[in-house]
Amino acid sequence: MVIGFVELNRNTPFLVQIFFIYFAIPLAGIRLDQRRQKSSRWVSTAGAYANEIIGGGVQSIPERQMEAGLPLGLHKAQVFRLIILKPALRAIFPSLTSQFVLLTLTTSIASAISA
Repeated sequence: MVIGFVELNRNTPFLVQIFFIYFAIPLAGIRLDQRRQKSSRWVSTAGAYANEIIGGGVQSIPERQMEAGLPLGLHKAQVFRLIILKPALRAIFPSLTSQFVLLTLTTSIASAISA
């Protein structure tokens, strides 16, 4: 289900998504709180992209680093926090920053609903 949600968000334009949320879902009888609708939509889209960015950054770290931390007596959570997280954040930071800038820019697309 999560994979389908991520793929749907990645493969459809934001304008199509926001029109679908605003116009098509109420026709199906589902009512959304209009005050929360726009902000929650952006958060869920950003969450799907951020999930892919963070997952890719963590997967980019070689597994041998995890294997090297375990014989030192560290738990898996400690290995992740002390060994994996810092290089993963270096890999994640540029893409995640770009995603947050893009999220800010999509606010102008939301004005199409009011037009």
